Amino acid sequence: MSRAECCGSSGNRWVYRPTVRVVESTEAVDLIAAVPGADENSTEITVENDTLTLKARMATPATEGANVVYNEFRDGDYLRSFKLSDEIDRGRIEARVKDGVLRVHMPKVEQVQPKKINVLAG
Repeated sequence: MSRAECCGSSGNRWVYRPTVRVVESTEAVDLIAAVPGADENSTEITVENDTLTLKARMATPATEGANVVYNEFRDGDYLRSFKLSDEIDRGRIEARVKDGVLRVHMPKVEQVQPKKINVLAG
């Protein structure tokens, strides 16, 4: 994961660019992103014009009853945008996050999907 420092109103926050894999089939395009520390409450997917934007917040794991002696975790935000083609049916996009993996399923519009035409006799 690459990172870049960013200043916000609440002080310095890190902005992480999550690594992704994009898989295309005849019916859909699936985007899989690594977002460790994010969950469904801190993750937001938006589509505006032809851009899909992934935002998620990562918080440092809480430690109760112990003193932190050394820490390499940094609170930060995941941010990544993707240009969508006209093949994607924006009204049917679905997203799930589990165990630090975000999956965005983007079905293709019907007219883009290959169709078999039945040939009748006569």
